[in-house]
Amino acid sequence: MHEHGEPPVFRSSNEASAMKNPTSIAFFTLLGLLPISKAYGQFFDLCEDIGVGLSAADSNLVQLYHPGFFLFGATPNVGAYETVCEWTVVTLDGDLVLDTTSTGAWADQSFMTFSPNVELPATLLVDLVLINPNVDFPCCISDTLAWVEGEGPFGPTADWEILSGSMGVPCETSLVDFVQLNQPRLFPMPVTNRVELSKPAGIAYLAVYDLTGRPVDMLQVNSTRSEWDVSHLGHGGYVVQMVDFQGHVIHTQRLLKLGGE
Repeated sequence: MHEHGEPPVFRSSNEASAMKNPTSIAFFTLLGLLPISKAYGQFFDLCEDIGVGLSAADSNLVQLYHPGFFLFGATPNVGAYETVCEWTVVTLDGDLVLDTTSTGAWADQSFMTFSPNVELPATLLVDLVLINPNVDFPCCISDTLAWVEGEGPFGPTADWEILSGSMGVPCETSLVDFVQLNQPRLFPMPVTNRVELSKPAGIAYLAVYDLTGRPVDMLQVNSTRSEWDVSHLGHGGYVVQMVDFQGHVIHTQRLLKLGGE
């Protein structure tokens, strides 16, 4: 964190510095730090090792970063220049803050700088989709960006922070067959009126909570029902727990509702 009025501070991380050189991938593979079964092929598909980081921040400036150039559709010697990165940032009310793409060289596709232009304090939902022709499925990363205020040894502090550090998962686009995915997924995302569940087998119901943890809906799942009308939900973010017949939560997914009451 930094105090009000200070210029943005670029934070370095071991991951970011190591990934600046594509040869590091080959080196880490030899050391066994990357799964050899995945790194041995022609192209890397390490979606689960990709997250969204914060490399710079001020009250009205955010710079996000992801290491996918070296981990998704890349080879040990060449970065993933063909990857298209789809960035979306919205408020909890569903208002669009950022909707753009990046691609090309490392510096061009890995960083995204924007001005949130929202009243502080604020919480934003960040979604990043990486699409590369050399990888079977796109990679989806979702996280929460929040303006956090506190008290430091020299006075009040405030800064943008990435809250959960979520890592990527294979995800769907209009061109992807949902049946091939290993995990149950709600789609489309974001949703306006109707939402559908892929791979509903073994799931008894969906428990829907708002971002304060308050339960707002329960959607029953059966052999003939895996699609629901959610137009009654207010626009904003929700958390959906997928619960099996023994009452165990087997998967959790964030739901972003656009429009509504």
